[in-house]
Amino acid sequence: AKNYKKEKEMTDAQKLAEMRRINDCIQLFKVARDEAPPHTVIIKTLAKKSFKQRMKTKEKYNDLCGQDLEQDLKKG
Repeated sequence: AKNYKKEKEMTDAQKLAEMRRINDCIQLFKVARDEAPPHTVIIKTLAKKSFKQRMKTKEKYNDLCGQDLEQDLKKG
């Protein structure tokens, strides 16, 4: 008998949160590349979020972009 690992199913709320994090990362990437107005995007994606949410966004950005969010924003 084969041993199959049971994948953890994401709830709809978790999927929505993940999609929002990905969208936030895209917006932050545009800010870092001077393609979007920084004030509006930063308020929408970081300032109104909890510390835990900001850390998850930072981790997702680093995973998706292969770069450090803080360093990119400082450069941009």
